[in-house]
Amino acid sequence: MIVVDSYSKDKTRDIALSFGARVIDCRGKLLEARYLGLKESKGDYVALIDTDQVLKPDTIEKAVGLMDKYDMLVFEEKSYNNWLIPKLYSASKEVINRRFDQSYAFDPIKGGIQRGF
Repeated sequence: MIVVDSYSKDKTRDIALSFGARVIDCRGKLLEARYLGLKESKGDYVALIDTDQVLKPDTIEKAVGLMDKYDMLVFEEKSYNNWLIPKLYSASKEVINRRFDQSYAFDPIKGGIQRGF
């Protein structure tokens, strides 16, 4: 397991090391952290998991079982927090996901939200 840490102050490094993870320091933001983690990975599968994601215990096992059919999987998130921000985030994901069955909904170059629709 590789943990890319941007000099956090919440004991991320200590916790990761206690679980046997290799910790890589990163001065950059999310994209640089993902690049470093991917570059340093050696396994057959790579899971890019952010600090605010909580996976069900069988998520990785199920994902590996699907990899013979797909070359990439995206883990869908759901917030169980009743606070306003997670509710807004969940609502925005729902709106975007409803559009995926439309031909204009998702452009892999421009992203999921297209202006003018």
